[in-house]
Amino acid sequence: MPALFTRTGEIDGFTSVQAVRRSLERTKNTQVSSTSKESTGHGEGGAYHARLARTSVPPRYNIQCYECGFSFVHTGILKDTLCPRCHVMLDASYHKIETECPGVIKTIGIVELNIACGSETTIVAGELILYADASSASLQVQRKLEVYPGGNFFVANTSASHIIIRNGAHLLLNGILKCSTLTVQGTVEGELNCNGLVIIERGGLITGSLICPRLSVQDGGGLLAKVSTGISQHR
Repeated sequence: MPALFTRTGEIDGFTSVQAVRRSLERTKNTQVSSTSKESTGHGEGGAYHARLARTSVPPRYNIQCYECGFSFVHTGILKDTLCPRCHVMLDASYHKIETECPGVIKTIGIVELNIACGSETTIVAGELILYADASSASLQVQRKLEVYPGGNFFVANTSASHIIIRNGAHLLLNGILKCSTLTVQGTVEGELNCNGLVIIERGGLITGSLICPRLSVQDGGGLLAKVSTGISQHR
C-alpha cells in the first residue's frame, strides 16, 4: 500500500477551498464587529462622535417681541415662538423681497431686501440683509444688519445692535450711526458711535469720526478718522 504524505509547500484542491472559506468568514466577522461598535457608539470613532453629540451647545437667540417689546432668550433652532408675556405667536420665517415691498414686515427671523423700498415700508426683523436702498424705510433690527453693495439706510430711521458693512459696500452716513458692535469690510464715511467692539477687517475703511471703547484694525484695514476709545455716549 502506497504511503500517504503531503509534500512541503503543496496543497490539494480541497484544502485550498477550506482555507479560502475560513478567510472569508474571518473578514465577515471583523466587519460585523466594526459596524456594531460604530452604531452603538463604542470604539474610538464612535465614542468621539457620541461625546461630540452630547457636548455640542445649541444656538441661542436674543429675541424681542415685536408686539409688546418683551426680551427673552430662545435656545435651539429658531422657529415660530410664543412670547412668554403677551402670548403672541412670533413669526420666524425667512422673507426674501424681490418684486414688491409690502407695507409692514414683522419677524424674529431674517429679511433679505433685494428691491428699493419707500417710506410706506416698515421692517421689524431679527436680522436684515440689504442689497438695495432702504433709506426711506423704517428699519428695526434686533440682532444683525448686513449691508452689501447697493444697500443703504437712513441712520435716523434705523436701529440695530450689530452692523456689518460687507466687502464692496460703501456707506455714506447722513447722521450719527449708533450701534453696539460694528464690523467693516467695505467703506464707511461719517460719524460713528459704538458702545462695543469695532473691527476693521482687511479691505475695510472708516473715515470721519469714531467713538468706541474697543477697536481692532486688522492687517489691510484702514482708519482715517478722529478716534476716541473712551466710553460711548449712548446706551
